[in-house]
Formats: sequence, C-alpha cells, structure tokens
Amino acid sequence: MSRNARTLVVSGILTIVFGASVPGARADDSPGREIPTPFAPLEYLLGKWKGQAMPKDSAQSFRGWAESHAWAWTFLKGKPTGMSVAITGGKVLAEGKLTFDPTRKIYRLDGKTATPPLAPIAFEGTLDRTGKRLVLDQVDAGKTNRGGETLRISLRPNSNFIRYTMSIERKTADAVRFHPMTEVGLTKEGESLAGGTSSSEQPKCIVTGGSATMTIAYQGRTFPICCSGCRDEFNENPEKYIKKASLITQAAGSKKSTPPTSAVSRFEDAFAGDVSEMPKKKTAKPPSTTPARSKDEPKNDETPAPPKASASASRAASLLRIDQNLEKSGKVQAALAGYKRIVKEFGDTPAAKIARERIKAIENR
Repeated sequence: MSRNARTLVVSGILTIVFGASVPGARADDSPGREIPTPFAPLEYLLGKWKGQAMPKDSAQSFRGWAESHAWAWTFLKGKPTGMSVAITGGKVLAEGKLTFDPTRKIYRLDGKTATPPLAPIAFEGTLDRTGKRLVLDQVDAGKTNRGGETLRISLRPNSNFIRYTMSIERKTADAVRFHPMTEVGLTKEGESLAGGTSSSEQPKCIVTGGSATMTIAYQGRTFPICCSGCRDEFNENPEKYIKKASLITQAAGSKKSTPPTSAVSRFEDAFAGDVSEMPKKKTAKPPSTTPARSKDEPKNDETPAPPKASASASRAASLLRIDQNLEKSGKVQAALAGYKRIVKEFGDTPAAKIARERIKAIENR
C-alpha cells in the first residue's frame, strides 16, 4: 500500500464527530464507551501519577523534586468534553483544563501558574504526526512572562501507557529554538514498571466505558470508574449509570473484543525505566522428522534443552531500572557501576545495549 493510501485509510478511521481527524486515536468499540474522539490518544492520562522532576537547564545546579499529577474527565450535561489536571509540587503549572477546538483542530490548556499568586496561563497545540506526543506552546507569553519568554509543554506516553513524560521548554524573545528546562517522569499509581495490564483486561468505567482504575460504592455495590471526574458525575445521577452498567454487561456478554496493542514500543523510551524483554512472535512448530525412539533404545544421546533467554533478559531489565533510578536521583557513580555489571553479566540482552549507551553518556560528561 502506498504512503498516500495509508494516510487516507488512517484519516478515514480517525474521522471525529466534529468533522476533524486526530492522529494517534486508538480504536475501541467497547459497549457504552463515550470517550470524545480527540481525547482517545490522551485517555492514558486519567488517574493519579507520581514522579520525579529533573532540571535540564545547565544554569540550574540543584537536584530534582517530587511531583504528583491527577487527571480527570470534565463533563457538560452528562458527557465528557475535556480533561482537568491538578499538579502538586510543580514549578510551572498548578492546575489546568484541557479542551479541543474542532474548528481550529487545536488543543488548549487553560491553567494557573504554580508560583503565587497563581496567575492565569494558557497553552495551545496539537499532537505530533505520530499521534503520541502532545505539544502545547504558551499563548500571549509576552503579556505574562518577563522578557517575552515563551514556554512549551509536551506530554508523551511511555510503554504500556503506565508512564508518561512531561517536558517543559522555554524560548527567549530573540531565540529561534526552544531549550529544555524541566523533565518530569511519572508512573501511574498502582502500576508496576515491569509491565501493565492491557486495557482489554481492565474493568470498564461505568460512566465513560474507558479503562477503570478506581471503584465507587453505592447501596452496597461497587462499580468501576476511571477518575475523580467520573466519580463526581456518578454521584450526580447514580441510577442513570447503574442502568447503563446493566446494558454494558449485556452487550459485553454477546460481543468478544480484540485486545488493542500498545501504541508505544517498550524500547522507545528506555531511559524512562520501562525496559522489558522484547516480545517473541509465536510460530507453529513444524512436524518432527526424527523417527520415534523405541522403549529399549538408550537415552544418553539426548541433548539438554538450552535455558530460556527470557530469564536473563528479565533479570537484566530489573537491574537496569534500579540503575536508572539511581542515576535520576543523582547517584551517578552507583548507577555507572550497575550499568557496567549489566554489560559484563548480561551482554547479549536489550538492557545491556541501553546500559552501554548510559555508560558512554556518563563518561562523556
């Protein structure tokens, strides 16, 4: 299929109800699903996150700090129309509301600065051509920032959507390019860096039909929800959503869904601590051409099966995550020693390849 043909196919699949197309949206025909199509690529953000921020500006000599983010749906007349975020410990943004303008095909984040007195701040932008990274540039920066400095916020999911990175860049009035300022690596609460649960295996939110990570109790029963926004919406009209849950259950029983694949490779952002072994493609076992062994034939010529490579790869991946966390926390020499151990003991694993890159980066500083 030609490149233009593939583009047309993707555009057709992702055409939204507003008449615009959004790259990167993940198809999901789950019963009762009411996710606004422009926000399908960003649904992974819902929930609570904890992470570590690190300054990227060489002028900043201090170490990183802890941040926590909480994302939730915002509703209008019982329908999700956008997303909100509350940030604790942030240096730039304290809170914000993300919306989508279908006419301009633009995302907009209206928020408040983290520095008192919590001044209004706004960003606008789009998903990049991969549909994975949301890039938002500050609007009216000249009116709010000293020297006309403009800020840029980028959000990008990591493997299995259980981690994401918020990058903050800045550009002075006389500069052409943005320069890194801060990078925040966050992990969703309750998830493991070693792997996450497929969205097809998670319970579905009683309100939106998306993947649920929380529960809410009502009249002795427990229902799955995906965020605090859905919790508040459920409390507004619980009987409506209990009825909806019944319909979802009936529909799910008559339809078998296909598990979606992750839109981000595990090896796409190895330094964020998401390394795991490369999945192996299963192939059918060919019929054996070896003649059957008789009962009396000796077995001393049998060759023992080689050990599975996955055990060493998993061990190397676990060690790599530990060393990456050490490096991010400022314990560079300890991390360097760990990287060298991985290269020495697990030299043929994917983790060793990444460890070599980190060794080279540290020693060249």
